[in-house]
Amino acid sequence: MIGVGEALRSVLARAMPLAAETLALADAAGRVLVEPLVAARDVPGFINAQMDGWAVRTEDLTGACAAVPRPLRVAGRVAAGGGQDLPTLAPGEAVRVFTGAALPAGADAVVKQEICRLESAAGIVWIGHEPRPGEYVRRGDEDLRQGVPVLSPGTVLGPLEMGLLASLGVDSLAVCGRPRVTVITTGDELVPVGTALGRGQVHDSNAWVLRGLVAQHGATPVAGGIVRDDPAETEAAFRRGLGGDVLLTTGGVSVGDRDLVRPVLESLGVEPIFWRIAQKPGKPLWFGVRENTLVFGLPGNPVSAVVCFLLYVAPVLRRLAGRTDLFLPSGSAVVGHGFESPLGICEFVRCRRELAGASPTLVPAGTQSSGALSVLAAADALAIVPPGRSRVVAGDVLDALWLRPGEAWQPGFDVRVE
Repeated sequence: MIGVGEALRSVLARAMPLAAETLALADAAGRVLVEPLVAARDVPGFINAQMDGWAVRTEDLTGACAAVPRPLRVAGRVAAGGGQDLPTLAPGEAVRVFTGAALPAGADAVVKQEICRLESAAGIVWIGHEPRPGEYVRRGDEDLRQGVPVLSPGTVLGPLEMGLLASLGVDSLAVCGRPRVTVITTGDELVPVGTALGRGQVHDSNAWVLRGLVAQHGATPVAGGIVRDDPAETEAAFRRGLGGDVLLTTGGVSVGDRDLVRPVLESLGVEPIFWRIAQKPGKPLWFGVRENTLVFGLPGNPVSAVVCFLLYVAPVLRRLAGRTDLFLPSGSAVVGHGFESPLGICEFVRCRRELAGASPTLVPAGTQSSGALSVLAAADALAIVPPGRSRVVAGDVLDALWLRPGEAWQPGFDVRVE
């Protein structure tokens, strides 16, 4: 057996970012940028009104106030998108503008409409305010200036980054390739969802969990189906799966007579790198390589398969996809209840958070059986018990991997509007 750290270093050493591909902007969400992006133009690209009001020359309103408003002649009206034939503002004139409208030449401020009074019949607007130059005016380069760096290589294209690209008119760009991952589940006891269970059979939950995790970590899942414990069927399915970037199998990696995964993979030319890790759950993990395909033989028990995926497969998929944030977020927390742990291996204890005052504590979420997927689904963290400890007591501090990083680890608060 090897340790957790050695296993992780081993898999990551064999995972390099995939080659770049050029995609349309519409297809690039969630992908990783491979080239620096520099603004090709100013954004928004023209001087415009920050709110509805009147475009004016500040020099015409020196000393204006509510008690002494100044009359300006109405010289036109400009709506957003209507800047093709802008009037030029002459002394003593004002132009009605709306939010986002281009400012006419000569204007250097906008006075918001709420403090102006329009006298339509006379074509005059009364303004009782002395604006400063630039008031309620957006510069043409307020958001982005031509030539400045916008996004760096390695940036994940989330909603805000997609908006920046769109604002610059970028319609295609180079991104890191997305890994294709074939998921194959093995075992005579497995039947598809929707099929009635016979005695000794279980529904194939691993395929659903793993395909979802694959997609969650930036890769494309390929359903490889259920494979019976038959050498010929297993070989045919694995041969197809070895055409992708990663092959994930579950079950059949122990030492039983019907555990076919390891010998079949090796017969297909997959070089074994390691088998078995000093951890719980997930000890029988197998890892190998054939050319550019990475192969993980995950344990068949659902919790073991998921924990091995989170620890080893997820960082590999993220690196293949060009990401640098490879690992689950981690931290430390106080343990609320004591428990025993096997000596000599690293145990990942499924825990939920409970609040003791203002501080979160970690409490085992239920049975630590590797078949209890419901407990893992209810857990907030994997508390890490190092190999040298066999007993954890309440009040001990353990490192932990956060399973729900988007959730706050502190009490919530109320927002009250008076």
